[in-house]
Amino acid sequence: MALFNFLYKNESLIQSLYSQIFSGQLQSIETQETGRLKETGNVEGGMPPIVKGNMAREQSNEKTHRTVMLPHDSTVHDVLVSLAPRMKHVVEESDFGDILRTKGNIYIIPSDVEINALDVIFQTYVNDMDMRGLPKQAKPAVEAFLKKVLISTEPGCRFLFFAESGEFLRGFLPPDGMQETQKALIFKHGMRAIPTEIVALFEECKNPTNSITLPPQSILGGLHTMSAMVNELYLKGLPPSYPVTPVVIFYRLNDTEDFPEQPKN
Repeated sequence: MALFNFLYKNESLIQSLYSQIFSGQLQSIETQETGRLKETGNVEGGMPPIVKGNMAREQSNEKTHRTVMLPHDSTVHDVLVSLAPRMKHVVEESDFGDILRTKGNIYIIPSDVEINALDVIFQTYVNDMDMRGLPKQAKPAVEAFLKKVLISTEPGCRFLFFAESGEFLRGFLPPDGMQETQKALIFKHGMRAIPTEIVALFEECKNPTNSITLPPQSILGGLHTMSAMVNELYLKGLPPSYPVTPVVIFYRLNDTEDFPEQPKN
């Protein structure tokens, strides 16, 4: 059994998958051992003049040893082992709803860097956007809106994952699943990508059969157009990438492949 260092764990998704697979959540693992200690002795006595002899006395002490273990990463292990036969390992063979496991390199974009840098570089990229469908007088307001949306104070960070097979994956990491702070990772690794493995829900529909087109003159249609423009700004200039929701991101510890797996009970 190999050992891993987890950079990210989607605890709510892991618990949901565990509950679906095993029909409930694992709260703890409990073992109990009971042993009995006997003590014997003789008491000499008699009831003259009729009976005389020895009376035996036996004392029994029971000792119980109870061990309670919190599941912690064993829950992750059980979910990954159960899903392993159903996982895809090649991005090109994956479609919406598949569970993908692949190796590669992850680049995490710290949220504080994103917030401060976008304020500086926003104008460079917005000038290249296609706004021909917008009224001329609306362009300044749209630019202000896009800048406000891009410079978000929402916690968490975006990431890009470059798979060994050559494709890019993209997604978002909420802070509660990060096992180290963004600043800690950036201080250690700088701008270098981190070699990792990822298990994720693949969310790119490669053969979409139903798409919704909203009238641009409606409020919802306008909001849909704005959302598309924000997405275009983020992805502009990047190679094609596929959206995913990570379950876990980790790397293997060296020389642990033969580490003995301990019984649970």
